[in-house]
Amino acid sequence: MVATGQPVQREFCPVPAVPVGAVPTATEMAEFMLKKTSKLLETLSNPRYWSGLRHGIVPSIEHKLALKGLNVRTVLDVGANRGQFSLLARCLYPAATIYAFEPLQRPAERFRALFADQSNVHLFQVGIGEALGETKMFVANDHHASSSILKAHKQSQIFGSRETGEETVRVGRLDDFLRLDRICAPCLLKIDVQGYELQVIKGCREALPLVDYLYVECCYVELYARQALAHEILSRLGLGARLSHKPQHLSRGEQQRVAIARALANKPPLILADEPCASLDAATATEVLEEFLTVCREDGKTLFIVSHDEVVLGAGDQVVDIAEINHPGYRQDAA
Repeated sequence: MVATGQPVQREFCPVPAVPVGAVPTATEMAEFMLKKTSKLLETLSNPRYWSGLRHGIVPSIEHKLALKGLNVRTVLDVGANRGQFSLLARCLYPAATIYAFEPLQRPAERFRALFADQSNVHLFQVGIGEALGETKMFVANDHHASSSILKAHKQSQIFGSRETGEETVRVGRLDDFLRLDRICAPCLLKIDVQGYELQVIKGCREALPLVDYLYVECCYVELYARQALAHEILSRLGLGARLSHKPQHLSRGEQQRVAIARALANKPPLILADEPCASLDAATATEVLEEFLTVCREDGKTLFIVSHDEVVLGAGDQVVDIAEINHPGYRQDAA
């Protein structure tokens, strides 16, 4: 995935989405199945996701770490499929209004059934493209791999997807279907359209100035024939120069967010943080700290912070002075 912050700020953070290279090894396949099992277990453990399970739909919780803590009032879910991402968004941003776009009949029917009683979730059974009209989509045996672009060999080689038919669908620019004055800031635009990303971005041209967060699935290798790759999509968004940036080229705030994501990646029960906001300005430090605390509290993690910053200390549930710990009577008093 490629996640960007506000277009004016041009923030960029690459998130690996697909394996790259030859046929996956047995170890890679085992890791893949382990991740799917972990995803199912997390879904089963959270009552907020159970409505999806009743419809055979698992939320896209693999994106939760990248999206938690954002202030979002409008979600634009382009390539909504059966509602996996919208289900996650509804749980992360319960007060937000979701506008979803899914052109294929069967996934759209599943989406409607899942959100039948949700007044703040709206589905448009259309695709987003450069002009109003119709186009053919190549339907795959797994619907999330369906595309209006023929698959390249690597898609079938890596994921085992195959085309099973075609479906004529309606497409148009985003503002052909949704009035732009219905988009309330802050707005998150998610794009997951299997090789059609550049066309969707062009079809959202008028809406992009209203978007605060842009979350796009894109590839570094050609899984679909003639698809735009990551560097082309980033260039279209004015972020092409950031594609090869190393961590030292990121801002302090971006580096801290990456560090937090890495610390949480393996879901440890205890996280140790030594002056996590020491090198940040006051505003960025507050923002990063709030994100860190939100993730830990929602996931039930214990966060142990060493800091001299009064703002950081004030955010803790319990504060212990190191001078007290070194006092001979501390252990006895604690007991």
